[in-house]
Amino acid sequence: MLGQFSLALSLTAPVVMLTNMQLRGVQVTDVNEEHSFKDYLAVRLYSSGVAVVFAGAMSWLGGFGTSTALVIGLVAIAKAVESVSDVFYGLMQKHERLDRVSISLMIRGPVSLAALSVLLFTTGSLAWSVFGLVVTWSLVLLLYDVPMAIATHKETKAGADLSRGHRKSPEAVWGRTRRIALVRSALPLGLVAVLGSLNANIPRYFVEAFQGRVDLGVFSALAYIMVAGSMAVGALGQSASPRLAQYYSVGDARTLRGLLGKMLVLGVGLGLLGVLAAIVFGDTLLRVVYTSEYVQHTTTFVWLMAAAGVAYVASVFGFSMTAARYFTVQLPILLCTVASSTLSGFLLVPRYGLEGAAITVLVSALVQALGSALVTVAALRRLGKDGGH
Repeated sequence: MLGQFSLALSLTAPVVMLTNMQLRGVQVTDVNEEHSFKDYLAVRLYSSGVAVVFAGAMSWLGGFGTSTALVIGLVAIAKAVESVSDVFYGLMQKHERLDRVSISLMIRGPVSLAALSVLLFTTGSLAWSVFGLVVTWSLVLLLYDVPMAIATHKETKAGADLSRGHRKSPEAVWGRTRRIALVRSALPLGLVAVLGSLNANIPRYFVEAFQGRVDLGVFSALAYIMVAGSMAVGALGQSASPRLAQYYSVGDARTLRGLLGKMLVLGVGLGLLGVLAAIVFGDTLLRVVYTSEYVQHTTTFVWLMAAAGVAYVASVFGFSMTAARYFTVQLPILLCTVASSTLSGFLLVPRYGLEGAAITVLVSALVQALGSALVTVAALRRLGKDGGH
């Protein structure tokens, strides 16, 4: 069952990432209302439908068997429902009501976990358990996310497109032209998300190829500690995105630099604390969190914490680029990042093992941070030349 579920996640994740196109980031930073909420919702509904159909086709043509194919299809539907909720999150986030987004997530997590656990225990069927995810996520979407998004709209009295849409021409009533334009502008971010997922897994591919699955398990466990800091930086970036976009839109370079500076200080500070903790308390931390067998990999852990710190900085610059509506330029940055990760992994992992894999993560994070920083600096300079103060 665990293998079936892991397979379903690994097959559907790239498809969902691509079709989602990081639309929430585009939506949150659309301060000039280039597209209506109906446009974002329609595009997400269409793209999620494409993801479900494509995942179903993969499961059918892949020859996985009926039970596994059913699980893959149900996971794809669950992810599609989650993606629709994400559009309503975007509306709430755009008007800085992340408290409502947080409540939705806090409801959905325990309820879906309980449903999955109860169904798995009572039926012994993974398919029924995943169906429980579909039902619970759909209920949260219909009973909480939609009403809260409507309430947010009414409170802000902004984006009246929920009820009337843009009325610029007869064609705009159908919104086809605008929605195609939205897909074209957001699609590079979908490719960026896929490349980001690939980049995160490249060191693992080399570890499995040259070191074996045992070392892969160790490396994956050590690298997972990076997720805690990433969640904190991600929450910071999500909360700051609407204001970053507003400052870019009005040309307020001074306030924009101030906010970016604070975000960078927090990201760098969190990274330095992680490295310091790994150096001073690494042995104890690994022994407590995992087992004494992991203590021999403390050096690898230190390298990973250094990579995490650089990744936090890259993440801040990534939020800045999205806020500035610099979507397409992120694609070559990620391509360079993936290339550096591939080359570093090929050269370092066979010779240095897990430490080489950790250094590979650091190298790719440095390339991404440098490329993102250069674009952000260029955007700030352009803002200043255009009259920003």
